[in-house]
Amino acid sequence: MEGLMQESIPVLAEPRDTLRNGLGTLKDEASPAHPVQVIQEQYEIKQHQNKKFMLAKVYGTHMPEKMHIEETVLSRVQRYPGLKSSFIGLETLLGKDTTIEFSDYLSDPQYSTERLDVHAEMERRWGDKPLSRI
Repeated sequence: MEGLMQESIPVLAEPRDTLRNGLGTLKDEASPAHPVQVIQEQYEIKQHQNKKFMLAKVYGTHMPEKMHIEETVLSRVQRYPGLKSSFIGLETLLGKDTTIEFSDYLSDPQYSTERLDVHAEMERRWGDKPLSRI
């Protein structure tokens, strides 16, 4: 009984697209396919935490805090709605700019099927907030 209480109940945040994703259940989507998948997803996060911990021991607690502030600032820089943000500054800071991933050379935007309406995206982003006068 205690094992059932510890598991969290998955919540559906948006409507499920059965034409693209097929039939499925929330339980199947919430649980990882394999335990190794969890390890692979958490590997980069753990490495980053270990790096910050090591820097705190060597240089003091201000170094991880400075890195966190820089990451926060660079993660907020985005392009206009409808355009994919590259986050090149954040990638450079984290050292991801020296590796070539699968998506770097096979996700050409001209072949993308995802097109966004700029006006609809701005409405979604700003919602019912009144715009201040310039």
